Amino acid sequence: MDKFIAQIASQVQLTNEELSIVKEFAALGKSVSLKKGEHLLDAGTINDLMVFVNEGILRQYVTDANGNEKIIQLLMDGRFFEDCVEIAAPIDYAIQAIEDCELTCFKMTDVVGFSSKFTVMEKIGNTMAMGNMQQNNEHIALLMKYTPEERYKYVLEHKPELIQRLSVTHLAQYLDMSRETLSRIRSKVFEHNVL
Repeated sequence: MDKFIAQIASQVQLTNEELSIVKEFAALGKSVSLKKGEHLLDAGTINDLMVFVNEGILRQYVTDANGNEKIIQLLMDGRFFEDCVEIAAPIDYAIQAIEDCELTCFKMTDVVGFSSKFTVMEKIGNTMAMGNMQQNNEHIALLMKYTPEERYKYVLEHKPELIQRLSVTHLAQYLDMSRETLSRIRSKVFEHNVL
């Protein structure tokens, strides 16, 4: 809970009264541990959760008609995830731990209830949504603007923690390329940097 509160306080300036409200809300959260490879949500289920990642990495991904998995977004330490779709609708994505994860999960009914009673929760929700939107837009731009080699070089330069923490398979899914293409690019970049 401390990381959850600290993350909110780092993003939103809170009065003492607002901080008390956030602490009251945080007490409603349920600690969830996931082992690497375990799913938090499967496609076709109902997502009624807001999730805070205390530690680890989750991947939100879809599977295309050919069975290829593509990562929509990575949810790393300190990130929030809340789906903005209708609560009762089945989801078309899955969320899986790609490292051992420690999460704080909140029922959306609690989130909605607190948001309707306390304006600070709406302020926090807007800040979280803006942060997620910026990261999603950055990922979309990366996929749309750059060649596969440029995507890898961008991540190497701007997000080296992904190179260190993701498997080749998950990095390839995040960069929307095959493992073989990523391996060729990595060899080429490594060879170029050595020479």
